[in-house]
Amino acid sequence: IPGNHLLYKTTWMGMDVGMTNHPSEILVLGEEPIPKEGGVRLRVLTRVHLERISAMDQLEVMKKLTEVYKPRAFGMDRTGLGLPIFQFAKDPTESTGPLMNSIKGYNYSEKIPVGFEELKDPEEWIDPMDRAILGNVLEYSSDQLRLMVDQKRLVLPWDIDMLREFQGQAYYINKSSTNPYGKKEFNKGKFHALDAARMAALAYSQQG
Repeated sequence: IPGNHLLYKTTWMGMDVGMTNHPSEILVLGEEPIPKEGGVRLRVLTRVHLERISAMDQLEVMKKLTEVYKPRAFGMDRTGLGLPIFQFAKDPTESTGPLMNSIKGYNYSEKIPVGFEELKDPEEWIDPMDRAILGNVLEYSSDQLRLMVDQKRLVLPWDIDMLREFQGQAYYINKSSTNPYGKKEFNKGKFHALDAARMAALAYSQQG
């Protein structure tokens, strides 16, 4: 890991988990100021590609990366193979250090709180979860990543594979008799680096 990466005091990480036909991808994003314009943007500092690597060895890579970068949040896919890795990462007896404190597990098909409805009466107390606005993880993380790209708050390296993934996936609105408004469906394919970026963007939006 280049020594100048330690100059980034605030970092975020994302991971898409696989092992055999589908590799794992880990992205590390560093927060930096936007010159002249103000505000901050995220720069992809590190991309780790793990192909045919066992779950426990993947966990060791995650531990090492979090020890070095100390991310504010590390979003990962906790479905399939990702579930045991996530469980080990959260296990206090495994001595996972910074990983245990930063890891956030998501299921692409689940719904999570993405905002809260305003109180009509500020004096009235209502459980926040009763006011929660829920969003699908895949759709919301994609929207957050798209927003960062559109606002020029994401800096990608000249990595042809990654750029192809960002340009290659599209979605369409699938309407049905029971849902005339339609559901957003993404085309299938191998978009592991893109999914890792989604997880990092989701962690950033939830914790930033």
